[in-house]
Amino acid sequence: MQAEKIILYYHFDLRSRQVPGNLPLVLEPWWLPTQSCLQRPRPYKYTWFIPALISIIISFIFATAFQPNTKQLIPSFIPTFVTMSSDLQASQDLSATFHGWASTGNGTLEPFDYHPRPLGPKDVEVEISHCGICGSDVHTINGEWGPPPHGPCVPGHEVVGKVAAIGSDSHHKIGDLVAIGAQVQSCGNCQYCNSDRANFCSQRTFTINDVYKDSRGGNSYGGFADRVRVNGDFAFKVPSEISAAEGSFLVLHMP
Repeated sequence: MQAEKIILYYHFDLRSRQVPGNLPLVLEPWWLPTQSCLQRPRPYKYTWFIPALISIIISFIFATAFQPNTKQLIPSFIPTFVTMSSDLQASQDLSATFHGWASTGNGTLEPFDYHPRPLGPKDVEVEISHCGICGSDVHTINGEWGPPPHGPCVPGHEVVGKVAAIGSDSHHKIGDLVAIGAQVQSCGNCQYCNSDRANFCSQRTFTINDVYKDSRGGNSYGGFADRVRVNGDFAFKVPSEISAAEGSFLVLHMP
């Protein structure tokens, strides 16, 4: 390769270009009509626009997918198909908003609103009255196990409250006092689920800091909130002899 000099049109980052060491390097802005620039076709003035737009769109998609409440931050001029994917719509009931307290592992809890999953056939919606605090909640809030991997985490897996809504196939009744432990979902079909060992199911979902593995997807959020929706098989009816406050301690590590 023979050349008197190499002209770099620096649209983005000059450091990414490789130049042979035996050739002199001359840097000239692409917008100046120098003689050297005229020796080759002048680059289109707005070549930066398309990559920049693609980057912005991808950033919004990922922000919406992993942090559902960030949809409020997306400007109205962004098209609807960018702000919410079909998968995200399947994992959220936009007609309902639950209010809780969440942590990002920085040692504090902040107000956090989210849309729950749509109420499935076996699901129950529980109006929470009591929730215990476990050491795992403290570790999560303080970030001692690392930052929450699925966005803000609503702790609390010793949940007690009354059933406020039920799915079409739920065995619960509205008004039942129920308790929810550390697990809220499993596949229901594997050898473990069929032998009362659902806590070993590979598709299990923990009450906090986890994601659902079924077709609807979505994050799991715990009992530091006003309400929660879970699979009714993991909501246990509290006997009338036990108070709601006492019931929360009985499900500390129950699947």
